Order: sequence, then C-alpha cells, then structure tokens
Amino acid sequence: MKLKYRLFTLLFFLPVILFSQGAYYITVDDEAQIGAKVIDRRDYKNSKYCHVMVGDEQFKYTPHEVKEYGLDDGSIYVAKEIEINDNRQLVFLQRLEQGDINLYFYKGRKEKMFFYETNDKPLTSLPRQSGETHYKQKLEELTDDFPDLAPYLSFISYRKKPMAEFISRYNRREFNPIPFFKFGAMGGYYSSQLKPAQNSISPKVKDLKPDQESGYTAGLFIDKPIAMSFFSWHIEFLYSRYTLSHTQIIEEVNVDFLADLSTITLPVQVRYAYPFKTLRPFVNTGLLLSYNLKNDYSFYQCSYDDYNVTINDINSNDIINRRMYGITIGGGFEWKISMKHSVFFEFRYKKAFEKLKPGGSGNEEIQFLTSINI
Repeated sequence: MKLKYRLFTLLFFLPVILFSQGAYYITVDDEAQIGAKVIDRRDYKNSKYCHVMVGDEQFKYTPHEVKEYGLDDGSIYVAKEIEINDNRQLVFLQRLEQGDINLYFYKGRKEKMFFYETNDKPLTSLPRQSGETHYKQKLEELTDDFPDLAPYLSFISYRKKPMAEFISRYNRREFNPIPFFKFGAMGGYYSSQLKPAQNSISPKVKDLKPDQESGYTAGLFIDKPIAMSFFSWHIEFLYSRYTLSHTQIIEEVNVDFLADLSTITLPVQVRYAYPFKTLRPFVNTGLLLSYNLKNDYSFYQCSYDDYNVTINDINSNDIINRRMYGITIGGGFEWKISMKHSVFFEFRYKKAFEKLKPGGSGNEEIQFLTSINI
C-alpha cells in the first residue's frame, strides 16, 4: 500500500509521458516505467536511495521499492543484493557497462567496490585485492578470450572511468589503444624572427627588420587524456636561448641591433591523436606564455662625416618585452616503441605578442620538436 500511495502521489503531481524527461526514469517492475525528475545525490547517497523531485517536494525510494532508475546524464542505478562486511544488503549499484560483462560500482560510507556479472556467472565482487589475487589479475582472467587488451592492464587504475573503458573495449572487442597520462623530456630546433613593436615611440624601431635566427630549445612535457578520449591536455615547459647581431640602414642611417635573450615558454595546448596501433598522427593547438629571464639588447645608430664616426645609443624600452603571450599550432606523429614509451616528432608554428593582439613587440617561430615519454 505504501508504495502504491507514493506512486499515485508522483503521478498526480507530475503529469508526464513515458520518458518525457529525457534520460530520467524509474523502473518499478519489469513493465511500468514512470518519467520523473530524479536528483543526483552523488555516489554514496545514490547507492542508498532514489531521490525524486515533485514540485518543491522530494521523495526517497529504497531499493526495495524501485528496481532501477536513471539520471539525466545517462547514469543508471540498479537494485542488487550484495555482501558488505559479511552482511547481505539490497543497494543501488551504478551500472557502468553492459554486454558480455556487466560492470557495476558501489560507493559506501567508507568503501568503494566494483562488481561484475556474465551470462554464466552471477553478480560477483571485484575488490582491489582479494587474498593473493589483484583486481588486474581478475580482469585478465575475465577477458582472456581477447588477449590483445591484456598489455593495457598496466594503465588501468581502480576508478570508474578506467575500469569502465577497459570493460567497454572488451565488450566491443575494440583494440584501439587506451589513453594514459604521459610525462617526458623534449628538445628541438627553431628558426625565429623578432617582430619589434609597431607602436614604438621611436620611428627607427618600427622599421627594424631583424634577420631570422636559429637555435635550440629543451624542456619537459605532460600529456593528460581528457575523459579517457583521444583528446588530451598537452602542457610544456621549454627553455631557449636567442642571440642576434643585426645591421640595417634606416632613413639613410646605419643602425645596429644586438640582443641576448634567455626565455622560458609555457604552451598549454589541446592535442588530438588518431588511435593507430604503432604510428599515430596528431595535431595540437593552444595558447602560450613566455618570459625572458635574460632580456639584454642594445640599439645604436652610426653616423659618418669626412673625419669621424659617431655612435649614438637609441633609447627604446619597447623593442623586446620580458613577458609575451601568443598562439601555437602544430602537428606530427607518435611512434610507439613499447607499451609505455613513445617518441614524438612535430612541426610547430608559434606567434607571440606583447599582448594578445598585434602591435606590440613579439616574434614568429617555426619549430621542429622531438620528445619521449619516460
């Protein structure tokens, strides 16, 4: 009677059609499904109750009253009986994957645990460690008929997204590589051209056109997958040296420009890598911040008469700024040399400004970069 009364109240105050609320739903038995605004109360509370909002009032349903419910983000919770601390309890398990192997997740007050079931095996716990058996060993046993996945177990952690991704790939028999966090060293060669400020108070600075200079750069990188996809955050920390000695005639006056710079650069990019098995092409683009640790430069003009050469220092503080912002875009390929190690090769274009708009001092640069994750 209690359940019928609560369902009648829900129907009376919430005039909806089946599935009219998108992914929200409640399954009371195998036939009746009622559209409802189900509230996400996070993992722990979701495992205890199904929270339904009707107007300004909230109802709580236990696993004894509701068989299954779904949230608007696509999450599905199923009432299942499990054993916790030697006690059998009926709880809501989040179903992460469904197929040849069904994978579930439970979050208690102090513990979290995965469960699985197959066509010939009932619901079984998959703890992080059970006696001498580690969860990765159990996953290898469960998927032994698709051994191509086994090498990727070293990248799987005891968390929802990696576990669900692994089982999903098994259910689909998909061999695409599993994205994982990378950290490594990098180096490269660059060709750079300084772009002096076009809004300088000195007219000679505006007409200064330094030659292209080449040099080397080195640093570190991290590459973190975005939601277990083939997109990733690719962040680098690079150091480079830039020296220049340039002579030019401006307004019939000989000018000399000398520069000696040491620069750190922080590119923050989004990368997409196509999931081939061994050779993976990729593209990336993003923003960068650079700062000149050493920012020494001099600007002279030389004038001549019949007997003398006069050298004058042109005072200009806006030729090269210590801090610059910019954009970067590039592409290349990743060569897998082992399960955990890759070598990367990339061509990249970089444009830096005093500010995030043209007009200030800056530079344009073409880079050839290589890196290896360690």
